[in-house]
Amino acid sequence: RGGGRFRASALVVAFASLAVAALALAIRSSSMFSAGPPGGADKFGRVLRSARAGHGAGRGVSSQGAAQHSDFCRSGRVAPGVVAQLTASQLMEELLDPSTPVLLDVFATWCGPCQQMAPHFEEAAAKLGRRVRVVKLDFDQEPEMADKLGVSAFPTIMLFAPDVGEVARMEGGVTAAQILSLIAMRASDFASELRDA
Repeated sequence: RGGGRFRASALVVAFASLAVAALALAIRSSSMFSAGPPGGADKFGRVLRSARAGHGAGRGVSSQGAAQHSDFCRSGRVAPGVVAQLTASQLMEELLDPSTPVLLDVFATWCGPCQQMAPHFEEAAAKLGRRVRVVKLDFDQEPEMADKLGVSAFPTIMLFAPDVGEVARMEGGVTAAQILSLIAMRASDFASELRDA
């Protein structure tokens, strides 16, 4: 009788190991973790590159927090380790600031998976600290910007590298570990400080 329990436990462990291996393989090959923007977001990339070309270096530095975090975020509206909700114009300003990479969550308040993922996004922000600016954009308040970004599912997480643009995206609810894994996989695309993510 005791041997049966041992075999059942071993089976559970073996199954769990297979599930983890399958998830890792799915993450590497799935469209959930894409290497760049979908076709619709190419237009946004052109707009962003054009805006960067005409963007002044000191623009948007006005708050007291900007002086404290100027090497992290020139505007001062995004603090290290904290998720900041932005408007479309604020997001554009953050994307034009090459201080640090930007991790964006496009969400909808009525979206169940978005609500379930929110604590995971906050956990990832806390773990990333000063390495990445972590922000979110409410689809219902900013539908035009979500359209420009090529967002077609909620939640959508996008990673933007300084002076490069979008380097990765994930669609659907994910965990903090999956978010950190995405950043670690894409770290070679930009700032060396992310390799410790």
